[in-house]
Amino acid sequence: MPVETTVTVQHDFMHPDLAPLLHSIFVTACEGGIGYWCDLSVYRWSRVSPADLAMPDYDGFCAKGTDVDDPEDVFEIDRVTIARGCARICDLTRTIGNFHSDGQRRLASILLACAAAPSFADGTDLDAEDADFITQVGLFGEIVYG
Repeated sequence: MPVETTVTVQHDFMHPDLAPLLHSIFVTACEGGIGYWCDLSVYRWSRVSPADLAMPDYDGFCAKGTDVDDPEDVFEIDRVTIARGCARICDLTRTIGNFHSDGQRRLASILLACAAAPSFADGTDLDAEDADFITQVGLFGEIVYG
């Protein structure tokens, strides 16, 4: 009988080519994924270009918020948070609390496919729930809410 093995592919989600993907995940989380557990007080996703156009801020995007049930709990979400969540989810040797292994494998396969072809990685295969999970895993190391 064959033995089931898990192969983990490590990837640097802070690579500059993946900045648009991380930005997309961040915006999706802030605008639709995390609102049921986080009240945002600061949300910056863009910067003004020399032509006064709003341009995505791939390097400096950030948000600050509090737990909806406990305003003393303050969270900061940025590129590092999202990259850390992606990397932790893609480490299939790691058990993530409250995250079903099939869900982790599905999300990891999408993220690794994006990382393998960053020019095609626009985040369209990720929904608000995925962005929420990535953010939570980046912040807490597990799924705390939902």
